[in-house]
Order: sequence, then structure tokens, then C-alpha cells
Amino acid sequence: KRNRYIKGLDLSIKQLRNKIEQVSEDRQERYRKKIKDLFWTKEFITQIFHELPQDIFDYNISPKQIARGLLNIVTNYSKIDEDNNLDEEAIKKIKERLTILIEIDYPLPNMLVNEVLTLIADLIKNERVDCSEPRGGCLHTASYKKGIWLNRPYNFIVGMDSAKFPDSAHDGSIFLDAEKKNTGRINPNKEKGKENQYKMLQLLTSLKGKIILSYSRFDTQDNRELAPSSLMLQLYRLKTGDKQKDYSDFYSSFQNTSGFVPCKPQEILDSADWFLY
Repeated sequence: KRNRYIKGLDLSIKQLRNKIEQVSEDRQERYRKKIKDLFWTKEFITQIFHELPQDIFDYNISPKQIARGLLNIVTNYSKIDEDNNLDEEAIKKIKERLTILIEIDYPLPNMLVNEVLTLIADLIKNERVDCSEPRGGCLHTASYKKGIWLNRPYNFIVGMDSAKFPDSAHDGSIFLDAEKKNTGRINPNKEKGKENQYKMLQLLTSLKGKIILSYSRFDTQDNRELAPSSLMLQLYRLKTGDKQKDYSDFYSSFQNTSGFVPCKPQEILDSADWFLY
């Protein structure tokens, strides 16, 4: 399968060479530059393919073999921003994790390529770059999708408005939900929302400390009010033990809301803002 890329590049090079004598000198120079770029692309792709086993999508493959190839690719082809050391630090961590997998003592069975990539991704995705470890007395922020690993006495879950959770916004894909199902790789919008709800419920049931949920009632950028996520209403019903509660009951249960815009005109300025006069 991968040979088609090399054959396609060779065909493009051959076509340009046949045309180069039939065009003006200016266009000949552009063709020569394009041929040079195609040769570079061919060499680069050949080197990348050399690091990965042949036909890895059709057969079971050794995780160590894939990790070794990825390690060589990261080592030899990574682009590093010289203005800071973040790229270098990230590459160092990736190489450390891949090396652990390669040098592990006990043998690993061959796996499907998707399983191998998932294994490698799990080894790397929780590494931190340019940030400190969680520690007492500090506010630790994380996605709710990673919150299951937390064990803290106080947990604040923010952004629980309907526009943000369960991620009901369009994902930008041009595929219909029916087409996404056929691909087997892209979650339909509805399925993605269900998956996010499951992860949130998994988080809520695993947390041991006090849980405080909040959502923004007003979007200052779009100048419109926001509604809470449907999950907020469900949790309110569970808390009150009344399944008949609706949004009007939910809103009436609120105490004074907090915000940047005061409710009364005389509260717009406080003692710290007198200089604005």
C-alpha cells in the first residue's frame, strides 16, 4: 500500500521532466524547483517508512518494534523551537517513555496496530511540560476527562452551561452522522455527547470530597443569557429527591449569583474604583 506514494512521486517527476523542454525558461526554472522538492519529499517518505514495519495495518505487530521506529522518528525528524526549551523538554519526555517500552524486561505479545498506538499514547499523554506537579495549597486545573485520578477534599467543576457540556457544538466535520458511523473512526455528534456524559458521571461518582458545580449565566461576548446543562437539572433532582422538579424550581433555588456586572446601579463603583471619576 505504501508503494503507491513512491510510485505517485516518481510519476510526477517523470511528467515534469517530459514537460520541461516544452515550456519557457521561467517555467523551466519553476519545474526544476518542483522536481527538486519532489525528490526531497520522496527521500523523506522513504526514510519514515523505513522506520516503521511494512503493512502494519494488516497484521499484528510488536509494540517494541513500533516504539523503536517512533523513537527514531522523534529523534531524527523533530522540529525544535530554538527560542525556548519547551520542544526539547517534550521530546525528552517522549523519548524516555518510548525507551521504557523498548527496554522492558518481559516480552510483550504482538498486537493490532491500533492497540499498539493506544498503548503508546497512554504512556505519553499524561506527561507534563513546563508545569509543576499538583501540590497542597495550590489550585489544580484539569479537564473533567482526567479528573477521575484526583483525590481532593474540594472539587470545583466549572463551565456546566449547555453550550459547553456535553459538547453539543458542531465539531466542524462535513460528514453526516450516518457517514461517520460507516467510517468507524469518527464519533457521531450524538455519540460524542453521550460519551462525554458518561465520563462526567464517572468523575462525579469517583470523587470523594465536596463537589461544587457552576455555570456561566451570561455570555459577555455574544451578549446573551446561557442555560445550564441538562445534567445540572438531573443532579438537582437527585439532590432534592424530587423527579418532578423543573428548570423554574432549579432557578428559584439559587441564592445571590456572583458576577462582574452589579445588580444595582449604585454598586457599579466601590471604594477601589473612585479614581474613575
